[in-house]
Amino acid sequence: MQAARLIEPGVVTRAAPGETILGWVPGHAHGAAELEAIAATFTQCDLPTRAVEDSRPILWGKLVLNAAINPVTALAGVSNGELLERPALLERANAIAREVAELARREGIALPYDDPAERLAAAAAATAANHSSMLQDLERGRPTELDAILGTVLRRAAAVGLAVPACQAAYDEVRRRATA
Repeated sequence: MQAARLIEPGVVTRAAPGETILGWVPGHAHGAAELEAIAATFTQCDLPTRAVEDSRPILWGKLVLNAAINPVTALAGVSNGELLERPALLERANAIAREVAELARREGIALPYDDPAERLAAAAAATAANHSSMLQDLERGRPTELDAILGTVLRRAAAVGLAVPACQAAYDEVRRRATA
């Protein structure tokens, strides 16, 4: 969960340090000892890392934040921290976060935090100067990770019969912007 910004090809700056977490999905053939060894190696390389038994809550927790922050900042052309300064943008991001959190719940996933809005605000504050990867991609005319993030949410929500109008609207708007 590192925040980084591409300055130019081959030059990346770390916008905000984040936690690195490694984990298997349940049923994976490898054991905890292997994962702990990998985490220890990362930590020795000055990338503090911890291992978790089940990575799904962490991945869903990150998806909630990325699904909310990335398209909203990309569409508004603002840094992550500006979400906290613009109530309409923050509410839009929170609406997306709530929908994805509800999808996680329906998928049987307990997020690694209780309140998506609080976690979103904390993430935006911690990465205030960062420009989301989706914003960077739109600015450079590159393909975005829209389908990997919101496209996945839309497909999974449809599969469980969950309406996610805030996610759909953001998906549609970023898609239009990316193809314009």
